Amino acid sequence: MTHTDLARRMVDAANGWLDSLDDRQRSAALNPWPSDEERHRWYYTPTDHGGLPLRHMRPAQQRLAMQLVLVGRVEASSPAFLGADPAQSPLLGGHLLRPLGAAEDLARDLVHSLDDRQAAQARISPVAPVDIVSGNRPRVSDGAGFRTEHHEAVALTQAPKGIAAVDLTDDQQDQLRAVLSVFLGRIPDELAEREARKFAGNQLNGVHFAWAGGIERGDPHYYRLQGPRLLAEYDNTQRNVNHIHTVWRDPEGDFGDDVLAQHVATFHRNG
Repeated sequence: MTHTDLARRMVDAANGWLDSLDDRQRSAALNPWPSDEERHRWYYTPTDHGGLPLRHMRPAQQRLAMQLVLVGRVEASSPAFLGADPAQSPLLGGHLLRPLGAAEDLARDLVHSLDDRQAAQARISPVAPVDIVSGNRPRVSDGAGFRTEHHEAVALTQAPKGIAAVDLTDDQQDQLRAVLSVFLGRIPDELAEREARKFAGNQLNGVHFAWAGGIERGDPHYYRLQGPRLLAEYDNTQRNVNHIHTVWRDPEGDFGDDVLAQHVATFHRNG
């Protein structure tokens, strides 16, 4: 399936959902173009997100809305947030349900594989931030979205913190790619493959891995991957280390802003 086919699926899914709405529902769901302030307003915390809530839809409309979510974006796939609360739940037979277990385990395996010199670069703070550092700001910028005594150590900076992929062994680089794939794998395969190609071969060298907090299971912890057009964050500190946040962002292209800016500059120069 080509990216054009995927775009058509997205358009068809959106139109199918809109066609199912009555006038009252459409008035809540639709905003005039471009509505930049609304388009950039995103939250991962419980709040009124605007638009038409799922609970105000009929079951058939909810199914159409979920189809639209699953189709995904084409030109922009970020910000892409996934969380789990609780991060793990007991199942019958002594097993655990861990929806984001791979995001935790693969990164922990990577940090455990580091030697002393590498760990000194990668482990930026003994204390983890209480949330993802970029917060829900529409633009990724320097600083941190929380208050802590280790603020400066974990604050975002244009120059990435942590250990660069070029300073990892081949096996460790493979592990870093596995961690990255957890974030890229949340979008359709065609788009995930396109994103993965941005970090193929030596293009991974500029990606940095940074860890804060303890490195054993049950310790509050945080990590991020940062590089050219990449910021992926993970934290698990709340609710006795049983509440995970993860987000994948493109600091230059979140919300498709780079594509839209190019389009406006090319086709709408005179307003």
